[in-house]
Amino acid sequence: MNVMTKLEAIWDRIETQNTNKTESLFQTQLYAIFGGYACEIGSTVNTNSRVFILKNTLESEGFKFTEKRLNGVSIIPLEDNSPQMLVISLNEKDSMDIYTIFIEDLIVSLSKFKEPDLLLECFKQRLEYWGKFFSKVYQKKLSREEEQGLYSEIYILRRLLEKETDHCKVLKSWRGPLGELHDFKYKDRRIEVKSSKLNEKVITISNEDQLDYTKFEYLKLCVVYVHENSEGDNTLSRAIEEIDKFLGANWETKDLFYQKLNEIGVFDASIYDTKSFEVDKLQVYTINNKFPRITREMLNPLVKGVKYKVSLVSEDLHCEDFGVDFNFYM
Repeated sequence: MNVMTKLEAIWDRIETQNTNKTESLFQTQLYAIFGGYACEIGSTVNTNSRVFILKNTLESEGFKFTEKRLNGVSIIPLEDNSPQMLVISLNEKDSMDIYTIFIEDLIVSLSKFKEPDLLLECFKQRLEYWGKFFSKVYQKKLSREEEQGLYSEIYILRRLLEKETDHCKVLKSWRGPLGELHDFKYKDRRIEVKSSKLNEKVITISNEDQLDYTKFEYLKLCVVYVHENSEGDNTLSRAIEEIDKFLGANWETKDLFYQKLNEIGVFDASIYDTKSFEVDKLQVYTINNKFPRITREMLNPLVKGVKYKVSLVSEDLHCEDFGVDFNFYM
């Protein structure tokens, strides 16, 4: 039985047997031990996502890796564990085939070494190779407008995370990366985020359903007024890094955050470290029958996919504060 066939057999068996009744994060099977490092194959208990785990069974402290997010794959060091571990997890099932090839390559490469130092050096080289591969094959850089729009979404995401102790709930409600109608969805509540310039005060509405509030408990429109600042350091990369730090040591919550970024096409946030943004103002509106909008009921049934702009200069439009009363998850 070759390596790939054996890997698939282990994953299939563990995924079938996963009962979600263990307190452990992972359900794994030992594949082999190379140079004092154990290679385990398995899945996460909660999400049944495939994982490869490299465990340091030695007394050495040379087990240092940097957390990485590739297309559909997360590489997460758990250095405070005993024993120390490096978890390589599959986030997107669409990447399953390339993930299996990735893990097969790691195992075949590691099997050639008995000395711990040489094994670790080989492992790091293979991770670097695959990191470059994923970046070249999958990453297409966001346009300037897309980058500013994502910065605005993350700005709102951070504020929602600060208001709610259940960070997983907040991240699951972030639907913008999935291309859904509204950027945040929780129960019968919706939040749509728009980015604009303060001297323009114009937003673009994607279609005739986006401001139809009648189906929801409420629909909030958050308009983030942003401008580029060539001398600042508030980049998209930094905004992502700050949320990473805010989420702390909960790697599953972090994993969900990076899965959402992967959905957008952001696999390596460091390439967004040149444009700096400054938020001038945040305005929040509750969409109601007084807010200017186009809905499906206003159109001929044969007219579909209407994209339009709304000017927010009128003083009749009532703005709210994104303050203590803005409780989206109550």
